[in-house]
Amino acid sequence: MSPSSIHGLPTEILVLIFDYGGHLCLHEEGLPFAVKASHVSRQWRDVALGTPFVWSGIPVHPSRPTLTDHYLARSENSPLDVYFHFKKQVKVGEALTHLLRHRRRWRNLYVDAGTGGVVFVVILSLKDAGSSLPILQHFELNFTGKPTTIGRLPEIFTDSTPPKLCSLTMRGTSFNMLSPVFRNATQLDLSFLPRDMGNPTFSTFNLLMSGLTNLTHLKLASVFPKLIEGVDYGSIELPLLHTLELIMHKEEDYVPLFFSIICAPTLHTLRFESKWSTTWDGFLSCVDITSATFANLQNLALTMTMSAMPDSVTVYPELFMGFPELKILSLSAFHDDLIMRVFLWPWMHICDVGDMNPLDDYERIVFYDFSNMAIWPNLELLVRRLWMS
Repeated sequence: MSPSSIHGLPTEILVLIFDYGGHLCLHEEGLPFAVKASHVSRQWRDVALGTPFVWSGIPVHPSRPTLTDHYLARSENSPLDVYFHFKKQVKVGEALTHLLRHRRRWRNLYVDAGTGGVVFVVILSLKDAGSSLPILQHFELNFTGKPTTIGRLPEIFTDSTPPKLCSLTMRGTSFNMLSPVFRNATQLDLSFLPRDMGNPTFSTFNLLMSGLTNLTHLKLASVFPKLIEGVDYGSIELPLLHTLELIMHKEEDYVPLFFSIICAPTLHTLRFESKWSTTWDGFLSCVDITSATFANLQNLALTMTMSAMPDSVTVYPELFMGFPELKILSLSAFHDDLIMRVFLWPWMHICDVGDMNPLDDYERIVFYDFSNMAIWPNLELLVRRLWMS
């Protein structure tokens, strides 16, 4: 596209681009997107300044209070998506106090905290604010500091009327899993608990999940219940869940235990990631459980982040016999494509494609006869991603 055609875009298209770009770049540390776009040309500046919701995504940096004021003024009465960049505990209280005056307009709230002190100040500032956040839909608290610098924290939104959040993300921070703030969530992301919090008991985890009657999207990253082999836990019913993302680094025996307690009959997307070979052994060995539990699965994404290859690799025929409704298979690996070839070879072998035959690595692979096996008859898309060190 030539420069003349770019500057000739209709105003309606420019507004959509500005709005999308502004919210997409909220997490970035540099000059905000809306400011950049408004300095390209006179036309772009007039469009940006004349469209309040272009300025509704506010990146808040304590060192740039004037910029925050410009955004607040230009957004007029539009609902706000606020992203707090709090890497250090400098002027955090001032920035929070300033934005809290406009909290009735908050639609989405993101907090990127670099120290435990920042997290503490944020939680205390929001502690009694729940009843005055009438349109807040999403809350995200992301702690990026060292795990040893944060301990147990007070509860957030503890007033009698917590916000009715549809989406909630807690990364690297402690929290009360039985808090009413989770009650209305349709999307939930729980990732990387601080060391002193520890993983929840099955009872606590079950109470949390059972209370999420509207949950459709769940992501768990190293946040899993404590399970003991041989104990009958029953199942956790998640009737509306359609997407499950797991980042798991556990021993082999734990994986089938976890999948045996999850009942999600409407699940159509499963993303599984691990850097432990024992976890992969556990996942592949319990495909008979997952394929029966998730009989309608259509999208399977497997990400192997191991930096070194195991001494031996087994091809599990259950993987290729399971998930009959599978339409999309995405395979991602780090450093070595051997596992990719182990996953792909049976499928390609039936298709009589020989350029990825793993016979060169026969000492590291245990083979099965796949010649009479129908593999994923409905598969439409196969994605292979490989990162080299």
